[in-house]
Amino acid sequence: MTEIIICGHDNEILNAIKRSLDKYCNYEILHDNILVSAQSHFSEAVENNSVVVISNRFHGKICNGNFIAIFFSSDNHAVETLNGSGNIAISCGTSPKDTISAASIDDGKHLVSLQRTIRSIRNKIVEPRDFYVRSNCALYPALAACAVLLLLGIIPEEGFEF
Repeated sequence: MTEIIICGHDNEILNAIKRSLDKYCNYEILHDNILVSAQSHFSEAVENNSVVVISNRFHGKICNGNFIAIFFSSDNHAVETLNGSGNIAISCGTSPKDTISAASIDDGKHLVSLQRTIRSIRNKIVEPRDFYVRSNCALYPALAACAVLLLLGIIPEEGFEF
């Protein structure tokens, strides 16, 4: 089972991820094996193939573990918390240094760039690419949802819409 944990009880991130999974996951293959939850604190019982999405509302501490973290690069607390944890971290934002970067922001449509090669939790290589995202979510929830989809190995041919 793949667990996706949103740390910091952010309903907008939770809803964006749930909508994206509902749209892009094949229910018979993936959806039944994915658990999405929101937590106000970090649980030390995180499984190896878990994805932890850190909301800017999260002010707790992240314990060492073997999970993939997604965070907004301007969230200094997340950066400091993940520094030295040994976890794979995927930064989202508007900087060319971010793993997933919004290259162009338009009303409801973003040009998003995957800046570096990542490995999905199912061991699929996802090469850098640009794609469009159509969403009525704020920027970070949309980018976080894209990161989750990419980590599940769902590759946008033309883009995502959720």
